[in-house]
Amino acid sequence: MQPFKNEMRFQCLRTSAAMIARCRAFTILEVMIAMGIFVIAFVAVAAIFPAGAYLQKQTMAEIQGKSVAESVKALVSAKPFSAATLDGGVTAGSLALSRVDPTDLSAAWPLGDRSFPSTAATPQDGSYFWVPLVRRTVVPATNEGHWQVFCFVLRRDSNVTWNKSSGTWAADTSEDGVPGVRSTDGTASGDTFTFTTGGYNNPRVIRVGDQIIDKWGTIYLVNKVDNDWIKVTGSFMPRSSTTIMPDEIWFAPPEWPSSAVGRPSPTLQIIGPITNAVKP
Repeated sequence: MQPFKNEMRFQCLRTSAAMIARCRAFTILEVMIAMGIFVIAFVAVAAIFPAGAYLQKQTMAEIQGKSVAESVKALVSAKPFSAATLDGGVTAGSLALSRVDPTDLSAAWPLGDRSFPSTAATPQDGSYFWVPLVRRTVVPATNEGHWQVFCFVLRRDSNVTWNKSSGTWAADTSEDGVPGVRSTDGTASGDTFTFTTGGYNNPRVIRVGDQIIDKWGTIYLVNKVDNDWIKVTGSFMPRSSTTIMPDEIWFAPPEWPSSAVGRPSPTLQIIGPITNAVKP
């Protein structure tokens, strides 16, 4: 009887050991599945960090840009343009949006005063710039209330160059190396602006998400682009109290003369018309 009990005990111990071994072991398939889940989770977590850093950088840039825009409003209101000076530098009788005469602009607002931060070694080393555009609201413009001032607030990309030796730029063509604002002609109809020069937007100098402003001072957001035309949110508007549609727009290209693929427009915001921006 005793040998039988010993044998039963041995069988139970061996069975228990086998069950424990089976419970503790994983098959190769299970190991591979677990490793796959781990790799996917690791990659997902790792991807969060650069994405988070990029979003943080973009958020900071937007905050800084808004701060610069508010500063520009305050600066221009505190040191307004002279109506008499503007009248002498803008095409006589024109109601179209125009650049400030480069000589007058350099005298009133040299590049160093239009760049941020002011601690930059040279104006060209600034991170942000602003460029003014002006227009009469009536002819003749006999007082400061007959003028409107708009400003492009721009962010500089240190990897991009701007050569302003050709075309119509809103500031002095000598301001190379910093982002600029230029104009182009075309025909506006509904939500579409068709460039006079075929293929003008190839490579892309105006892109989806860019802000532009037409010759009558209306600001638009671009929502579709092609080589020969752009479309905006809403519709292009005629000059106030008329049916005259705009045939010119102003914009800030991401690079000039050639546009680098994938680079965004330097425009952070177009502000205006700015209150108290012109004095008698």
